[in-house]
Amino acid sequence: MTVQRILLIDDDPRSREKLTTSLQGHGYHLLATASPEDGLERIGMEHPDLVICNLRSSSCSAGEFSTRLHNRYCDLPQLLVVSRTAEDEALAAIKDRTAEVLVTPTSTKGVVAAVKRVAHTHQQNQEATYLRGQACSVEAPPFVVESDSLRDVLRSAARIARIPGPVLITGETGSGKGRLAEYVHQASFQAGHAFIRIDCSAFGPTSLESELFGHERCPENGVRQQRAGCFELADGGTIVLEEVGALPPRIQARLLRVLKCGEYERVGGTGTLVTNARIIATSSRDLPAAIAAEEYREDLYYKLHTHPLHIAPLRERPTDILPLAYQVALSHSLRYSLPEPEFTKEFEQGLLASAWAGNARELEQVIELAAGAANGGPFTMEHLSPTGSDCATGELELEDTRVVAALANHAMADVERIAILATLDCSRGNKTEAARRLGLTARTLSNKMKIWRQAGLVA
Repeated sequence: MTVQRILLIDDDPRSREKLTTSLQGHGYHLLATASPEDGLERIGMEHPDLVICNLRSSSCSAGEFSTRLHNRYCDLPQLLVVSRTAEDEALAAIKDRTAEVLVTPTSTKGVVAAVKRVAHTHQQNQEATYLRGQACSVEAPPFVVESDSLRDVLRSAARIARIPGPVLITGETGSGKGRLAEYVHQASFQAGHAFIRIDCSAFGPTSLESELFGHERCPENGVRQQRAGCFELADGGTIVLEEVGALPPRIQARLLRVLKCGEYERVGGTGTLVTNARIIATSSRDLPAAIAAEEYREDLYYKLHTHPLHIAPLRERPTDILPLAYQVALSHSLRYSLPEPEFTKEFEQGLLASAWAGNARELEQVIELAAGAANGGPFTMEHLSPTGSDCATGELELEDTRVVAALANHAMADVERIAILATLDCSRGNKTEAARRLGLTARTLSNKMKIWRQAGLVA
């Protein structure tokens, strides 16, 4: 971990100014305050990489503050500067934490050296946690990052992953919200534990409530049948609530309670259960507009909005288009033992000229189709499948020779996946409408998507 932002809590103005000047001289960005209470408040807003606590006259000792800090931000490294008489208390407080105690008098050089030691220890702990997390069944597909905007999002996601609290990921359909949720999970302390995704738009209110909270009696027939819900199954891990803007009012209220105190009851049950699952919500819906229309709870929105992340649409980060396209083409070539993909200049220009209303998902589908049509040869303009106008009407002209060629030589399972994903894009992510066009039930479509996500075939 590279320490850049340091929060200094020092109740002596002269000491605070001296340490601030010295640490800034070593390239650190300093946030300084005299109050432990103000310091705890600023951590939630400023997200420092390390906290230095140097308290003398405060009613809160360094040891007490260290415990309060650890209870709220368990992964935030600490450096406690204390007197000789307070050393034992401080050492007892930091046991099993990423922290160090400096005994006064100490020099500014000593403080800088201690900062570096704590940062190094924290980095080692993170690496050990990451290696343990490799046992997790979910592997986040790597992001193709060329644009500054996506790079900033990933940097924020990596920082947020280690801070407790819900995460709200917003962005257009197909922009990669699910992939970013996996990225946050893998970088968090929940890595190695359960990772459960549920699409809130794919269920009716009754079945969704049962899926989330479980039930004591089956909602369909009233028969006594205990079943664990997603919050119970994800305990200790992460639950991703996709399209959280589709939640009906009753479930919005129940979710707010989970966010506030971690408590809920199964449907038809009386016993209160507790979950410590981390909640990551995603939404392509404009939630502030839904609040204005009185269709969404404002208090729920702000609770989910604790750690917000937003992915810009692909059209606003054009530098990501060609690298992403090449990654998809290369993956296809490796899967089918084909030569390394080659894009012609005209093909690249065609990709850059497209609007990509379906974002990364649409681009991935187009490249999959083009790869099938190219069949190991160079990718040319002839291999770009028609988009846009076909999607506007929801019709796919199978007589089009380019479409027929693109579907040729694909396994039926691949053709089915391509057709379903394309129809979802044409339906602007509306699973009910997509299922209707495909002649499927919404549950069947949702189950297929779940299987593909678990297999890493879709984002």
